[in-house]
Amino acid sequence: MIFGYFLDRIRSFLSRFRARDPEEEDSKLSPIDLGNKLLLQTEITIRAYILRPKYLYPVVVTFESQRGDGVAATVGDNVSATVIIYEDYFYKSVIKEKKGVIIHELVHALQRAPKYEGKIAWLIEGLADFIRCQYGLVPKNSSWYYYSARQFLLTLYSRNITEFYNVVSSINEGKEPPNLDNLIKAYQ
Repeated sequence: MIFGYFLDRIRSFLSRFRARDPEEEDSKLSPIDLGNKLLLQTEITIRAYILRPKYLYPVVVTFESQRGDGVAATVGDNVSATVIIYEDYFYKSVIKEKKGVIIHELVHALQRAPKYEGKIAWLIEGLADFIRCQYGLVPKNSSWYYYSARQFLLTLYSRNITEFYNVVSSINEGKEPPNLDNLIKAYQ
């Protein structure tokens, strides 16, 4: 009887030191807590990809959770950005999909929520998906629109990193890259 009690106490004590699965821990977080955690973990790397160092381009990123049918969205300006995460989608998704969506939206937030104008809308989405994939979080059901832009940027990044960053700079300025048509032809 006493032996069983002590054995249970020892097991209980040792269970505290058992390796915990970070994916399991993250899956228990709320949308806002997971967003804040990913911001801390990924901000420096995302800023390096989008050429937006914090000391030159500070932006306050906040997270908001809402009910609704969407996936996520980012709204903001040159000073702040809010990532809106829709609970209906969030709570139905697996952790890798949740993380991928949040990182995708963080890219938009750290870019200061660029405007969708002209031919650069697909590049804005493609860049966010490209960076998401750099974290191994490839979307399950990606539309052709996102997929083709992501693949274009991936190819450009691997073939000519200078041109990749020229395209990123143009996106950040809200302008179409000057040689975009030539780059697309070279990609095809």
